[in-house]
Amino acid sequence: MAGGSDAPPPKKFKPNIPAVDRSKLKKEREALPTWGVRQQLVDEIKQHKTIIVIGETGSGKSTQIPQFCNEAGVNGKLIIGVTQPRRVAAVTLANRVANEMDCEIGTRVGYNVRFENTTSAETTIAYVTDGMLLREALHDPLLKRYSLVVIDEAHERTLHTDIMFGVVKRAQKERSLNTSAMLPQLKLVVMSATMDVDAFSAYFDDAPVYFIEGRTYPVEMFYASKLDQGAAQDYVYNSLVTLLQLHKTEPVNDDMLVFLTGQEEIESAVRRTREISRNFDGKKRLEPIALYAAMAHQAQMKAFLPARQPNTRKVIFATNIAETSLTIPGIRIVIDSGKVKMRSYQAKSRIDLLRVASVSQAQACQRAGRAGREAPGKCYRLYSEKDFDKFTSDTQPEIERCSVSSVVLELLRMGVSDVMSFDFMKAPSQEALKAAIRELRLLGAIEDAETNEDGVGRHFALTDVGQLLVAFPIDPKLAKVLVAASDLGCLEEALTVVAALTHDTIFVTHSAKRAESSNARRKFEAPEGDHVMLLKVYRSFAHVKKTNDKKALRDWCQENFVQERVMQTIVLVRSQLRATCVQLKLTFSSCGNELDKLRKALCCGLFVNACDYDPSADGYKLLDSSLRVKIHPSSCLSRSKPTAIIFTQLIMTAQLYASYVTVVDPDWVKDILEGRKVQLFAS
Repeated sequence: MAGGSDAPPPKKFKPNIPAVDRSKLKKEREALPTWGVRQQLVDEIKQHKTIIVIGETGSGKSTQIPQFCNEAGVNGKLIIGVTQPRRVAAVTLANRVANEMDCEIGTRVGYNVRFENTTSAETTIAYVTDGMLLREALHDPLLKRYSLVVIDEAHERTLHTDIMFGVVKRAQKERSLNTSAMLPQLKLVVMSATMDVDAFSAYFDDAPVYFIEGRTYPVEMFYASKLDQGAAQDYVYNSLVTLLQLHKTEPVNDDMLVFLTGQEEIESAVRRTREISRNFDGKKRLEPIALYAAMAHQAQMKAFLPARQPNTRKVIFATNIAETSLTIPGIRIVIDSGKVKMRSYQAKSRIDLLRVASVSQAQACQRAGRAGREAPGKCYRLYSEKDFDKFTSDTQPEIERCSVSSVVLELLRMGVSDVMSFDFMKAPSQEALKAAIRELRLLGAIEDAETNEDGVGRHFALTDVGQLLVAFPIDPKLAKVLVAASDLGCLEEALTVVAALTHDTIFVTHSAKRAESSNARRKFEAPEGDHVMLLKVYRSFAHVKKTNDKKALRDWCQENFVQERVMQTIVLVRSQLRATCVQLKLTFSSCGNELDKLRKALCCGLFVNACDYDPSADGYKLLDSSLRVKIHPSSCLSRSKPTAIIFTQLIMTAQLYASYVTVVDPDWVKDILEGRKVQLFAS
């Protein structure tokens, strides 16, 4: 059935957070700033359909306000849903609240995140990622299971969070009009430590704003004083130097949190720290741990456990996944690189770039707050105070800097036919919306439902293909690859490739063993391109995994410089995508070594990323675009010059590079475009 729920069947889990003394836990709750204003908060939530709550990091708003509302019966017989931008925050907050309410996860408190749904008929408080609540809204736009939705960390302005603003606002209005459904008024609480309160209040019909004063513990700030431009740019090196300097002087029980930008550099920093730590004496060791979104849940949870050995400092290297709503036990020191990996989308040229940028002031404050969750802390910023003053005050909403093709699909699935006029809090540009509509038409996902007098389509509807694509929690282009693979007889291979593309890299980049790692990677290279290379790696990994020999699997990964935990996560992602294919009744088959079928399927989804070789520029010209790109040096095709290629993404460093590249027949692209009546670009 198209559009079935992505969540697995409900399960019950015991809390991951160790049990604590009940009287101590009660004292901790009573010491939180929210405790003293709990009755006022409940009264205001009862009185208004929407309120905005601003409270500093550590004030207890994420854990306490849902409990206050539950205890006061605000939710009646329905659920209080609390959204989080990230899975790890939803899981840890749910475990904390379950502990405070003295219940098991899956009973009165649960969470619903990718790969795990622990909510049940007994659940009254559910912590969910904003993406999962949005998936739920695709099938239930009125959010009938909920009486109160709490949108937490609203300042982050992720794509899903911004869409949820409009979805909940729309559900509030329709529930108030739909009296036959016998649904209570849908309440909304929007929360953050910092945000543009005037804009939020205005968007939610002049909703009242409440400030919760006070935080748990103070954080002492330190800024870098003398860094030349070259040194300032090497933020990974500076982070490691700062870490080692502080390790010599700070108490070993004060754990550290280091903010970096991505999976590859985090894994590199972990390896380097581990190597350096081996040279320390037994009095002061370092235990480095990675934390980023692409990791499996079990691997993420290692960050919340104490160091495995005595006299050892735990050091978490994390992306902005650790910025908000997380209390990592033991963290007293934060090292902030001041950098974040950010998407940047150019609608006209369809260029979706992932680049490293400076954080906003709001992000920097959130990062510093991680050091003051349990005790007074310190934050070392690897930039000057003058640089901090130059940062933008707030993070630019993701909806302004990414492709909105998936947004358009989701809105249409929820019955919003006039997507150009949807009540966005911050609407994407008209150019971005038009580019998304053109792309979805090319993919065969949407069609005109109504037209204006000038004949231009304004209202749209999902086609049968669109109903299939919207069921997948991935980019529509990659979803189209899976649908095409079902018809072409290579769905098993396509599932593997698409799952692998959800990660930055599966290979270990080892500076000290560069030649060895390059030779190991070369074994998997394929003349067809990088997507087939990913397939070859997965097939080899799966062959060893079938033996159930953990040591053999670990040895294989080390020998081939492949990241084992990334591969394990790819297995989970593939399983989830496969389950969706089963619901959609797609045809499962393997093409074996007939890899042309796989390349054609990839072309069916990624043909909008097609390029022709341009000898005059010794590079590639994008379809219907003046842009020129080169094949990324890490690609297995970097030493060749195929006539036509497709790519998954573009990377901007010194120049524009196509990453994850596959050779295609130019006639394949031509045939696809001739089958559509839509130009790739508006004239």
